[in-house]
Amino acid sequence: MPFTAEDAEDTEEFFLFAFPPRTPRPLRFKTFLPKRCINMSYYEKHVFFCTNIREDGGQCCSQHGAQEMRDYAKSRIKKLDLNGAGKIRINSAGCLDRCDEGPVLVVYPDAVWYTYVDKEDIDEIVDQHLVNGKVVERLKI
Repeated sequence: MPFTAEDAEDTEEFFLFAFPPRTPRPLRFKTFLPKRCINMSYYEKHVFFCTNIREDGGQCCSQHGAQEMRDYAKSRIKKLDLNGAGKIRINSAGCLDRCDEGPVLVVYPDAVWYTYVDKEDIDEIVDQHLVNGKVVERLKI
């Protein structure tokens, strides 16, 4: 009977059988990863603010104070002690390609997109969505 993945004591033993030395290992090999490594995320929520600046002067989020709003959201999350591993991360992003919808941010893993106008909108997104898990329908795009 041939050697199978079930016969392997651990992932490394199977790798040595399936991919002997000098054989390039595949870039992805999720099938035999320990279950604790699958579907893990370093952050509970990851928020990306488009802070893109268009060199041609075209419509972009930076024209609407995106960097200031991102900095404000980051400071709110820190004040609430919600930043760090297993919590919430606020990041800048390049163009998210939704320029016509005003300044935008996206919350992952929820894949919820928002637009905003001022700090009150950011407060509502932080308080309702990031803290309480409720989508802010009036700002959702």
